[in-house]
Amino acid sequence: MRMPADGNISEAVTKALSDMDELSSSHNLLCSNLAAMTDEFAAFVCPTPVILTTENLRILYMNAAAEVIFGKRNVGAVRSLRSENLISYVISNTAAFIEWVNEEPDTGFELVLLARNFTRFLVFVKSRYVDDRKLYAFSFVPSSVFMSDSVTSQACQTVFQYARVAIYITDESRHIIATNPAFDELFEMPGAHLVGKPDELLYEEAGGSAVLEKALSTVDERRFWKGRIKAVKANGTDFMANLHVLSTPGAIGVGGAAYLFMLEDVQEQVDIENSLRQAAETDSLTGLSNRAGFGKYFEQVFSEAMRKGESLTILFFDLDGFKTVNDRYGHPMGDKLLSLVAKRLRSNLKQSDFIARMGGDEFVIVMQSDSEKAAATAVASKVLEKLAAAYFIDGVEIRCTASIGIATYPNDGTSADLILEAADSAMYRSKECRGNTFTFCSDF
Repeated sequence: MRMPADGNISEAVTKALSDMDELSSSHNLLCSNLAAMTDEFAAFVCPTPVILTTENLRILYMNAAAEVIFGKRNVGAVRSLRSENLISYVISNTAAFIEWVNEEPDTGFELVLLARNFTRFLVFVKSRYVDDRKLYAFSFVPSSVFMSDSVTSQACQTVFQYARVAIYITDESRHIIATNPAFDELFEMPGAHLVGKPDELLYEEAGGSAVLEKALSTVDERRFWKGRIKAVKANGTDFMANLHVLSTPGAIGVGGAAYLFMLEDVQEQVDIENSLRQAAETDSLTGLSNRAGFGKYFEQVFSEAMRKGESLTILFFDLDGFKTVNDRYGHPMGDKLLSLVAKRLRSNLKQSDFIARMGGDEFVIVMQSDSEKAAATAVASKVLEKLAAAYFIDGVEIRCTASIGIATYPNDGTSADLILEAADSAMYRSKECRGNTFTFCSDF
């Protein structure tokens, strides 16, 4: 069969593409029934992938969408495709497909094709004559994008529109193509302003981008991820959200996977959790960290010291004669004394030094990245000096000293428990020396 001149082919291609929205009434109907989508963004799916062929199904042209799903390169060059035949992509039912093409029905034909990401398509055909030569324009839509039950499709649209969680949908490159009303409410801006923009804008300023990348790498493997992420509203306010991400291959954007994101603002819940956690890790009497808070902190800094090869110094001490104060003046007076001790510790130590009340009259100080014995000696001497000064409580002068035990990592132990035991043993050695002194574990 004689091929038309290249100029006529170009005109035919242009004309065929301009008529793609009128391929068939069935095609338009199916596009309007895309699952879980509203009419407002059906336009992002059309036009569908299009291939223009001769009457013998030799390929003349592929549009950009067809290039994506069939994995072609530079398909606009007509001469590069003259050796390609559409039949070479058909995996099964070839004879039935050719018969269907000759009939040019209004209904689609389900066909298994060799294509990227998808194998099963609904195919539609439209013919046009150019210079008395018949050309075919084929459109391809992955069959998975259609919902045969219009009631189900309508229900999906209703859920999308009226869900109380924010929902947005992106294409494979994570550019937003649809948002629901709850999204507008959560981010305090019209979601339509973000259509076509990368969804990273929702998380970047809040520092949530790394979490998002981790989530999507999991989604690409397992098709689902859930967790918490920091996002930012239009006014710049950061908030914590529960995020669910689903990969929906072929559901949106022909030729590539799409992602569905659902977010729920849980900042109030996070604030409550943080308050409860802080209360659980804080000594209510002194405002210092308690034993639980110390355990959490020490586990973190000890692991970091092991990883970096740095040292840690622990000063473990209790108050000399505290029991006498309680017995003579009562527990309320003892509590006031403990509060004043904590205040003196906070005001006389570096901000980087961690202080905790372990219970009763026992305290601990953690010094990081300072292996010099002289530094620990200076801190211990200062603590003894400040705590030994007189306390005036309710008109009563009280004097109270401390016994301090000092241990270092890694010299005095290679685990958190061993370091604490070493410091505790050194403290009791100070007690045996009648208190108001400090003892290094390494000195005995």
